[in-house]
Amino acid sequence: TRLSYNVSRIGEETGATLAVQGQDEVSHLAGAINGMLGRLAESEQALRHLATFPEMNPTPIVELDVNGKISYVNAEAMRIFPDIEQRAAVHPYLEGWENIVRNLQNSTETVVGREVRIGDNWYGQTIHYVPETQSIRFYGRDITEKKLDEVEMQQLYKDERQLRQDLEGDIKKRLEFTRALVHELKTPLTT
Repeated sequence: TRLSYNVSRIGEETGATLAVQGQDEVSHLAGAINGMLGRLAESEQALRHLATFPEMNPTPIVELDVNGKISYVNAEAMRIFPDIEQRAAVHPYLEGWENIVRNLQNSTETVVGREVRIGDNWYGQTIHYVPETQSIRFYGRDITEKKLDEVEMQQLYKDERQLRQDLEGDIKKRLEFTRALVHELKTPLTT
């Protein structure tokens, strides 16, 4: 004999429920499936929540596979680099990615840091190699102000060094003049 039963889906957004009328085994199976569908809906909701973290991150994040194809760009990276998807692996933000992949694949390390200049801005990058997905993730932060401070500090150091050399030269000249004057004063005048 054929078992007849009615299966319907209810409330897809809230966890999908199966309604089954008929045999006890089928009802038991429907209960198990309903439980799995509920857990699946909870997992999907958790995944949607977790997916907001990189999207809402105020720093650029880009993922690239080991063949140079971009697989993810967050909103901030798109705002700062609107051409990154078109330029892909040749974009200055991803410059040198082939060497980074090669070095990280041949190393026990999975993270490397670097600084990259794009136009007038500087970005500090933390680059992660993800072996499970054969990809690298670029997490960046704008360090332009820090770099400008470093340049200013280097210029101040250079200026201070030059000023010190100038002062030492002036002191040396004054000492020579003073020695010559003292010598002249000690030497009797002869006519």
